Amino acid sequence: MLKQKSVGKFLGRCWKAFGGKLVFVFVLISLLLIAPSGANGQFGLDPCCAIISAGLQSISGLLKSVVAKPLSQIQQIEQQGVNFEQQVVYPASAITNARGLASQFQGQLRQMTQIFQLPVNSATLPTPQQLEQALLSHNPQSTAQIGQKYAAVYGGVMPVPAMPPTTSCSWTN
Repeated sequence: MLKQKSVGKFLGRCWKAFGGKLVFVFVLISLLLIAPSGANGQFGLDPCCAIISAGLQSISGLLKSVVAKPLSQIQQIEQQGVNFEQQVVYPASAITNARGLASQFQGQLRQMTQIFQLPVNSATLPTPQQLEQALLSHNPQSTAQIGQKYAAVYGGVMPVPAMPPTTSCSWTN
């Protein structure tokens, strides 16, 4: 406790002796401690910067000589591959021609389907109409009825032994 009183008395005497001067000195010291100090920037050459710069230049030289040459060769090979694909494997002119042919064939097929969809019914009597309908139905289950309907229109089919023997005939002019 005695020390605290003596310290307090000492500070009181200092304040009376120095007064506002002490505050001014304290503020000045704190400003000097807080203010930024000068540093070597890009204008001041530091030995550390020179060493780093030399190291970076040597790395750059190695990259240019050792790494860049193989990379340029790889890029050249890839470009040759792309050129080969464009000129030989997938030539643009051949693809264009193939597309043109495909659209031409598509048009012809459309015309053919239109022709096949035209009605070809020519029978006018009921019995031939039934035979014609069975033949043109595209139904495989109506195949069994074709023989009966044919016999109804044209008569029965001759049995094989009753047929006359075939003779070869030669056509001459």
